[in-house]
Amino acid sequence: MLYLAIDQHKKHLTINIRNEQGDVIQKGQVSTNHADIDDFFVAFAKKARKHRGYMAIVEVCGFNDWLLAKLQKTRCSEIVVIQPENSAVNKTDKRDANTLGELLWNNRKRLQGGQRPNGIRRIFPADPADAQVRQLANFRQHLVKHRTKTINKIKGIINKHNMAQDAPTENYSTTKFKEWIATVQLPAVDRIEVNMNIQSWELYDKQILEVEAELVKRSEHKNR
Repeated sequence: MLYLAIDQHKKHLTINIRNEQGDVIQKGQVSTNHADIDDFFVAFAKKARKHRGYMAIVEVCGFNDWLLAKLQKTRCSEIVVIQPENSAVNKTDKRDANTLGELLWNNRKRLQGGQRPNGIRRIFPADPADAQVRQLANFRQHLVKHRTKTINKIKGIINKHNMAQDAPTENYSTTKFKEWIATVQLPAVDRIEVNMNIQSWELYDKQILEVEAELVKRSEHKNR
């Protein structure tokens, strides 16, 4: 068995590979451009097959998806994703990869036996389908937040002119209010700003409905 530790960055991976005896047999950096990363994994997967496979360890980050997929495709027997510890003063990519490699190798027997590893804050990434639903839900929240900011900008202009009392409803997020504010008389610059904010508001409404429809579709598919 081989043990692959990866310190991941956007433009490169710093790797540290140990054999069954714990000796470091390869270390260095691999560019994340398609050709270089493909060449590395083709060569490494071929080497790993001669050693009855491999395990891998990597810290979780916002752009792990492609790397985890690559590890799965090359038949990694155990992918250990961990929560990174607080940054150390003497932190370097090589030191990080070496430390990860030691953690993986020291826990190899426990991992093979299905036991919880020691000294590792292991996490289990969501299933791809669940991760996409979570991403959609977070994006919906983002859209709602920005729609609220847009409505509040319109509200600010209304308050500037003491016109809240003239509004047809106290609920500024309603269609009734939107129709009123679209036609009420305002100074030229305020009218321009309100009109543009109404356009943004309507766009957010449309996008939120599209995201919600996709969430419903995925929920129905999952419950079949």
